Amino acid sequence: MQQLAFLKIQSATLLVFILCVGVFQPIDGNPIQKTIINGWVTNFDDPFDLPAIELINYMPFIREWNTYSCFIEQDGVFRFEFEQLYPKEIMIKFREMFSVFAYPGDSIYLTIDAMMLSDTSNTRNFEYNYIKVNCPNQKFQDEYLEFTVAFSSAFQTYDDFSAGRKAQKNLDHSAYSDHVKDQSARYYTYLDEYIITNKPSKAFQEWATNWLYAKELDDLLRYGWLHPHLNELDETTFQLPEEYYGFLKDERHNDEKLLTSHQYFGFLHELYMHLIREFHQSDLHNQYDTLYETGNETEAYRLLLNYIIENTNGFEQEYFVSRFFSRLIYWKFLDRYDALYDPSLVGREDYNQVLAKEYADLQKLISEPVFAKDLYLHHSSISEEDVVFNTLPDKYPDRVIYIDFWAPWCGPCIAEMPHSKELQEKMKGKDVVFVFLASHCTEESWKATISQRQLSGEHYLLNDNEYSTLADKFDIAGIPRYMIIDKKGMVINDNAPRPSEDSLVGLLESLSKR
Repeated sequence: MQQLAFLKIQSATLLVFILCVGVFQPIDGNPIQKTIINGWVTNFDDPFDLPAIELINYMPFIREWNTYSCFIEQDGVFRFEFEQLYPKEIMIKFREMFSVFAYPGDSIYLTIDAMMLSDTSNTRNFEYNYIKVNCPNQKFQDEYLEFTVAFSSAFQTYDDFSAGRKAQKNLDHSAYSDHVKDQSARYYTYLDEYIITNKPSKAFQEWATNWLYAKELDDLLRYGWLHPHLNELDETTFQLPEEYYGFLKDERHNDEKLLTSHQYFGFLHELYMHLIREFHQSDLHNQYDTLYETGNETEAYRLLLNYIIENTNGFEQEYFVSRFFSRLIYWKFLDRYDALYDPSLVGREDYNQVLAKEYADLQKLISEPVFAKDLYLHHSSISEEDVVFNTLPDKYPDRVIYIDFWAPWCGPCIAEMPHSKELQEKMKGKDVVFVFLASHCTEESWKATISQRQLSGEHYLLNDNEYSTLADKFDIAGIPRYMIIDKKGMVINDNAPRPSEDSLVGLLESLSKR
C-alpha cells in the first residue's frame, strides 16, 4: 500500500513536467494571450459518473493552482480557453493527471480514451497509453515523454524517494550538499549518454540542461525548511551557515531564459520563501511584528517590500516584487495593495499589465460574485463561547457537522478546498453537513473567494471576537482547523482529519449511520 501511495504521489509530481516546449522568447506587445486546449474523449458514455474534465495551472507569479472544470459534451468534446503570460505546463485531470505544455496563443488538441477510467494497473505513466497530444512542438513532445519515462524509472522510484527523505532528515548541511551534488552528477551523466544515443533536438537539450540545473538548486534550497520540519525543529529559528548558500552566488540562476523548465518556477518559489525566512530572522522582524500588532499592517508590508527590493537584483527582483503585489491581490488585501503598489517598483510593462488584469478581475469578482448552487451564506452572531456549537446542531438536526475554520488568505486552507468539494460529492445523500467558518477577512474578500472557488456548503463569517472566543475554547493556534460534531450535538473531534486525508471518508460515513 505504501508503494502504491508513492506511485500516486510521484505520478502527479512527474506530470508537472513539459510535454511540448521550445526555446523561451519574451513576447512583444500584449504579454497575455489566449490559449486553447480542446479535444475529444473517445469511448465516452459516462458510465463512471464523471462528466467533467479539469484544467489546473499555476498563477503567473505565485505557486498557487487555478482549477477550471469543463463538462464533457455527449459526443465527448471538451474545450478550455484561458489566458497565459509564460510558456508553461498545464495540468489536465481525467481520473489521473497528465500535463501538456502550452505557449501563449497556442491551440492544442487532446484525444483521451475513456477506457483509462477502468484501468486498474496502478503502474506509473499508464495514463499515457490513453492520451494523444497534438501541438506545435510535436517533436519535442515525443522526445520529452521518452526521456521523462526513462529518467523516472532510473531515478524516481519509491526507494529513491525514501532515500531522499532520509538524506533531508538525517544528513547535516555539509553532507547533504555533497549528496545533492553527487546525485546531480549522476543525472548529468545520464543526460549526456541519452543525448549521444538519441540525438535529440537542441530545444530538448536546452530544456533538459536547464531542468537539471534548476532541480539541483531547488533541492539544495528545500533543505533549509525540510530538515527542521522533518526533525520537528523550530523552522522560524533554524539557520544554516552562510557558506551553505554559496551556490546562490552563481548568477546563472538569475536568468529569465530558464523559464523553459518548470523546475525553475519551483526554484523561484523556494528562493522567495528563503528570502522571507531571512527577513523574519533579521533585526527587522521585531519592527515588523510591532507594526502589525499595533494595526499598521500596511507599513509592516512596506518594510517587507523594501527588504525584497534591497536584497534582490535583475530578473529575480522583477519577479519577486511582482509576486509580492500578486499575493496581496490573491489574499484580497486591496487596501494594502492600493497603498503600496507603484508600477516603477515592478519595472516591467508586461508584469504591470498582468497585475492590472489580476486587480481588475478581483474587482469584478467583488462587485459581481457568482455563487455555486449548493451554497448558503450566513451571518454569525456568537455572543458566548459555546453558542455556535449549541446553535449549529439546532440548525442541522440529526446530521453530522464537519466544521472547517479557514480564511481567504490562507494557502493551506485554499489547497484543501478542491478536496472538500470532492468530499461533499461523496457524502451526498448521507446525514453530513459541511460548515465553513471564515475569519480575519472582510465580507468582500470572503464572498469573492467563495465565488472565485465556487465553494459549496454552509458558510459563516466570524468577526475577530467570535473567532477568538472559539480559538480560546478549542486551543486553535492556526488554520486550517477541522472539527466534527455528531448527531447528538457533541464535539467528538476538535482536531479532525483534513478533507484530503483518506481516513475522513470512512469516519464521516460511520458517524452518519449512527
